[in-house]
Amino acid sequence: ISLIAGGVAFANVEGEGRAEPADAESRFDLFSTRKAALAPPDGPAQRIRMVFEQAQRGLVVGAPVDMLGIQIGKVRSVRLMNQLGSDKFPVEMTADLYLERLGAVRSTFKVAADAEQRADALFLKRLVDAGMRAQVRTGNLLTGQLYVALDFPNKVEKATLDASAQPPTIPSIRGTLADLQPQLAEIVLAGVRVLARLQDVLDRHQAAQLEVAVHHPHPLDALP
Repeated sequence: ISLIAGGVAFANVEGEGRAEPADAESRFDLFSTRKAALAPPDGPAQRIRMVFEQAQRGLVVGAPVDMLGIQIGKVRSVRLMNQLGSDKFPVEMTADLYLERLGAVRSTFKVAADAEQRADALFLKRLVDAGMRAQVRTGNLLTGQLYVALDFPNKVEKATLDASAQPPTIPSIRGTLADLQPQLAEIVLAGVRVLARLQDVLDRHQAAQLEVAVHHPHPLDALP
């Protein structure tokens, strides 16, 4: 019946051991998938801000944010900024990060008791000081879907993060798509040139066959 009408499934999380019996009238959160139900708790969300100088077509609300291959959040908003005195319109986006998904990398970072409310922001500040930057990357060349990667590229300009800002801004660098587009354009142009040469060879071949057929005593016999 549950296969047709749906139902609620219960399971024990592996490695959690036995839990205390729930109190009467306790409330339990329901998850849409088994994967979401068994995933480690996300903890509180840390809102961040990022600004990119290039257009980010394909980056939409809900796009993933990952750090070294681990998805730790998602994009919350994307909008253009209007800079006074400039003809450029940078892309500003915000995202929610769930840093507890980093496990021990985050849990071993300790702050003073009076700074506990800014612990996640201070953790991000340490990462930025160590070279972490935000970068938009291509997730799928066919669909053009983009995602935000928090990574540690080589040779970046020094930058920091204001942990007291609401929300704090993670410095960004040029996206890989901006570097990839000229290469793709060159590949397409090279393909067009090859097709043009091939068409020229075929035209010459057909012209030669037509010339032979015209001067042949039996034109129909000369055609392939």
